[in-house]
Amino acid sequence: MIHAIEHFNLEQGAEKHGGFLVTGLLQQAVYGSSLFDMILYHGPRYQKAMESTFQYLLPRTSRVASPNGYGGFNQTLLYLAVSLARDELVEYLLNHGADVMKAGENYDEVLQSQDVGAFKTGDINRACGVDLRTPLLEAVRWNRPTMVNLLLDHGEHATGASKNPSSGQASTWTALHVLAYAGQNVTRLVKPLLDHGAPVDGFPDESGRTESPLLVAVQNDQFQLNECFVSRGADMNFTSMSSGHLSFTKPTSILGHVIASNARNSIARLRYLLGTGDCLNFIVEPTRQWTALHRAAAAHIDAEFRGTDATEAAELNWTDIYWCANREIMNELLLQFNDPEQLDAVEESLGLTAMHLAVLAGNDAAVKLLLDKGARRDVPSAGGQGATAAGMALGIQMERLSVNEEGARPGEEEVAARKRCNDLLNPRA
Repeated sequence: MIHAIEHFNLEQGAEKHGGFLVTGLLQQAVYGSSLFDMILYHGPRYQKAMESTFQYLLPRTSRVASPNGYGGFNQTLLYLAVSLARDELVEYLLNHGADVMKAGENYDEVLQSQDVGAFKTGDINRACGVDLRTPLLEAVRWNRPTMVNLLLDHGEHATGASKNPSSGQASTWTALHVLAYAGQNVTRLVKPLLDHGAPVDGFPDESGRTESPLLVAVQNDQFQLNECFVSRGADMNFTSMSSGHLSFTKPTSILGHVIASNARNSIARLRYLLGTGDCLNFIVEPTRQWTALHRAAAAHIDAEFRGTDATEAAELNWTDIYWCANREIMNELLLQFNDPEQLDAVEESLGLTAMHLAVLAGNDAAVKLLLDKGARRDVPSAGGQGATAAGMALGIQMERLSVNEEGARPGEEEVAARKRCNDLLNPRA
């Protein structure tokens, strides 16, 4: 069949080795190399049938490029085999692929090029696809320990990184990020990855924007994986500027990110974090000394939708908050953080308490919950020189204090919430 294709291509003026037709056949051979299909068609001789197929096809790609990649944009043959869980083929390529390729023409040229040749030993560390995952990261994503160990044993680096799926920008996600995001909640891959150099908290990030693997695991409810990360030295108070679809103006801890997400399913995550005991810091934003209560009360303040490779960052507004979830989060926090020092803690930028931030955010539920726990309404801001929370609420209600830098008028629901803040803090006699 191959000879017939080559003869046809010669008659048509194509290159000797059939161009995309050879690579197309090779790609189809990968698709057909599932263990079930091979046993179905070849019985106990399936391994020999697979090897003979690739021994014949691989050398014929030594001068042929696959501009669209194998099975997807910028994908190598090895990456395709890993992504399709073709364990037998992956093992064959790693053990024999380079030797088989040597039978092709101009093998020395193939070694110097990423464009021609279906397999090179360097492909094991080559980032592929739109997300720029290496074969190891792809195997981790599908939670395939046999494949992971095979790739590690053949020299793939556990320190490879892929694009962050939440931003689509810099390649800052490690194997542990990928594992946490995959949602498998199993720990068997953690030890081999760490033993081969995968950083437990991710790589140092100059901008401080990349979340840690532990935060990714927490946000995906991977509590078994969380425990494994922590037991291996993951920092419970690791700070970053971004996670998921949100970014902040200052580095924020894992607890702070969970609070600020205002997600409907946050309570289990909060309880897990709060149950870790003394290792969890009450301060969630060290730069300004914002506490967990400050972050919950602030809601949308100093938070924005994360910029991506396709969209610009955009500030959160009052209407972007799921207020029922925010109320549940604040209530959960107040079950643990309810002594006077915690309730009335003052942050260091403007001297605000959580009550001040609740007023500025129009967070009437937080105002009520804080009052019910005994938080003060009369603590002045700015080191004793500024307004109290009650004074702020009254000023906003009387439109003496702007809460919108752009001057836009708030909607009816926000107006009503801000009125309730004032009514709670300045009750009529």
